[in-house]
Amino acid sequence: MAFIDIGNSAIARPGSAGYENTRIDMNNPANASGTIFSVEIYPQETLYNCEVAIFYEVSANHYSTRDHQAIGTVTAGAKRTFSVDLTVQAGDFIGLYFTAGKIEAGSEEGSTRTWAKSGDSIPCTNAYFNLQGYRLISIYGRSAYVAPTVTTQAVSSIGSTTAYGNGTITDVGSGNVTIRGVCWNTTGNPTIANSKSYETGSFGTGSFSRLMSSLSPGQLYYVRAFANNPAGYGYGSQVSFTTDKGIPTVTTQACTEVTGNSALGNGTITALGGENATIRGFCYMVGTSGDPTTANSKVYDSGSFGTGAFSKSITGITPGTGYRVRAYAINSIGTGYGTTVQLTADNPPTVTTQAVTAILSTTATGNGNITATGGDTPTKRGVCWNLTGTPTVADNKSEQTGSFGTGAFTRPMTGLMPGTKYYVRAYAYSSAGYGYGSQVDFTTDKVAPTVTTQDSTDILPTTVTANGNITASGGENATTRGFEYGLTQVDTWSVSDSGSFGTGAYTKGLTGLSANTTYWIRAYATNTIGTSYGAWVEFQTAASGTIPTGTTLFICSDYSGRTFQLMRSETDDGEPYTAYFVINTDLADKKALTVYKIILDLHLYFRRETSGTAEIYVKRDNEAEWQYLGSVGLTDAAEPTIIIKHLAIAIRAKVFDFKVSYSNACRFLGVVFEFLPGGAR
Repeated sequence: MAFIDIGNSAIARPGSAGYENTRIDMNNPANASGTIFSVEIYPQETLYNCEVAIFYEVSANHYSTRDHQAIGTVTAGAKRTFSVDLTVQAGDFIGLYFTAGKIEAGSEEGSTRTWAKSGDSIPCTNAYFNLQGYRLISIYGRSAYVAPTVTTQAVSSIGSTTAYGNGTITDVGSGNVTIRGVCWNTTGNPTIANSKSYETGSFGTGSFSRLMSSLSPGQLYYVRAFANNPAGYGYGSQVSFTTDKGIPTVTTQACTEVTGNSALGNGTITALGGENATIRGFCYMVGTSGDPTTANSKVYDSGSFGTGAFSKSITGITPGTGYRVRAYAINSIGTGYGTTVQLTADNPPTVTTQAVTAILSTTATGNGNITATGGDTPTKRGVCWNLTGTPTVADNKSEQTGSFGTGAFTRPMTGLMPGTKYYVRAYAYSSAGYGYGSQVDFTTDKVAPTVTTQDSTDILPTTVTANGNITASGGENATTRGFEYGLTQVDTWSVSDSGSFGTGAYTKGLTGLSANTTYWIRAYATNTIGTSYGAWVEFQTAASGTIPTGTTLFICSDYSGRTFQLMRSETDDGEPYTAYFVINTDLADKKALTVYKIILDLHLYFRRETSGTAEIYVKRDNEAEWQYLGSVGLTDAAEPTIIIKHLAIAIRAKVFDFKVSYSNACRFLGVVFEFLPGGAR
C-alpha cells in the first residue's frame, strides 16, 4: 500500500493567515488515493472551532469538499498533530476553517498560491474560491506509515570468516528508504539487534549486497535483508549458510615463571576455525626479532582442544639468552599462530671471590660477594675448593641455603691439610644455575706430623719389631721417625731413622730386651714444626727356653700336690685349633681316703687382650664329659689390664678338673677357689 501525503510541512513561517476564511493549500496535492489518518497544524495564535477538509477541483476556481472533520481548538506555539479519518483521491488538496486565531503562512518562491473563500465553506459543493497572496499555509496530512517491503536472496562468496548477504527492496513503503542492509545470528530470525552490515542514504526499490565479516569458520548462520523508512524496519525472509572451516585463531600472552633455563608459555585459542584443535603449544627461537614457526623448537600437547587459555613449560633454554615465542594451534585445516612475544631467560647470579682469611693448619674462612642476582633469587651460596684449580661444587664446598640478595658472605672451610696449597672460588645458585667468582689461592699453616703406634710383632725373648704409622705429614715430610720405649710409660730408650719421610707405616727392630718382660712403646716423628707421638702400647717379651712336646707343665698345686696342667690342643691335627689347660684340685684318687669338697666360688684372673673369649668347663670325679660353667670376654673389663671372672658354682665332689679353653691369645694369671671340706673318711 502506497504512503499518502498532502499539504505542506507544519512549521513556523514568516507570515500568518487570519480567521473566518475557508482556505485551501494548493501545494503538494495527494500523491495517491486512500485515507488520511493524521493532520499536522502549526498555529501562530490559537485556533478555535477548527475544521479540516479534503477538496477537489470541479472547474476553474470552483471546488467541492470530498471529506471533512472538526478538530476543535489548536493551541499556538508548536506543531500540533490530530488523528483523523479523511478519504482522499490522488490530486486532492487539504484546507481548513477556524473562527479565531492565526495559522503560520509564507510566500516561499516556487510555491503554488492558496485559495480562500469568506466564511465557513466546509462542507461545500462547487464553491467559488479566490486566489490569495500567501503561497502556502502550515497544514499537512498523511496516511499511516508503511515500512519497506524486502526480500532476502541466498548468501554468496562464502569464506571462512566473510560472506556477502543479498537483498531486494520491492516497495519503499512510507517514503524513500534511508537504511538498507543484512543482519545475522547463529540462532535464527536475526534483527538489527544482532550482527549487521548496512549503508545509509536515500534508496528506492532494487537489489543490494553487503559484506558480512568477522564470522566464525565452520559456523551455521541465519541471515535476513532489511530496509528502514520513517515507518520502521522491513525484513526479508530468513536464509541460512555455513562458513568454510578455517585455522584456529590464537593469541600469545607474555611468558611467566621465567628462570635461567625455563619459562611458562601462555596462549589462548580465541576461535576454533570450525573444529577443535588437535595440537596446541609454543614455538620459539633464539633472537630479538622474527617470528618462530613449528619448524623451530617447540613444546606442545596433543588432544582435542576448544577455545580457552593454555600454558606449557618451555625448558632447556640458556640463561641470559633472548628468545622469540609464539603460541600456536593446529586443526585439519592448518596452523594458527598468535603474535610473537619476547622472552629473556634469567642469568645466574654474579659473584666475586675475595682473599681467604683466618688461615690455620686445618681451617680457613672463604669470602665471597653476590653482586647481582641475575633475575631470580639465589637459594644457595658458598665457597668451593680443591688442590688442582678451578674448583666447582663437585669438589669440597661449604654451603649455605636460604633466600639471598646481593651482598658479601663468608663460609668456614674445614678438614684442610696442613701446609697445603688450595684453590678457592665463591659461588651462588639460583634457578638460572651456578655463578662462580674468580679463583684465589692460599696455603694452610704447617704442623707437626700425626703418628700412631701399632702392636709390636715378631716378639722373641730379647728382640721385637716395633710398628708405627705417619698418618699426616703436617705440611712437610718428617726428618726423623722412630720409637721410644721403657718398662713403664716413660721414654727410657729410643730408636730412630733420619731422612725425608712422608705418610705411611714404618718399622724398627728393638734388641737387647729382657725375656718374659713387659715393655711400653710409642711411635714418634719430627719435622721443622715439631715432634708428635703415638699412644703408648704394651708388649711382653717371650720367656726363655722351650717346653718339649707332650710335657705336662705344673704351674701351681693345692695341698695334695697336683693341680695345673697345660695341654696342647683339643684336636692337634695340624689345623687351627683351640688350646686349653686343665686345673686339677686334688690327688685323692691316689690315696686311701674319701674326701669330699664343696666349691662355692671360682675366681679366674686374665690379662686383658684386644680380642677373644675363654670358656670354662668342669669334670667331677669320674664324669666322662666336660660340663660348661661360663665364659670370659677378654676385652670387656672396665680395668685397663686385668680381667676377673667370678663364677658362683656351688658344686660337690672329691676330684674337680677345670678346663680353660680359648682360640686367641690368652694370658691366664691365676685362680682362687672358695670351698668347704665335707664328707667322711
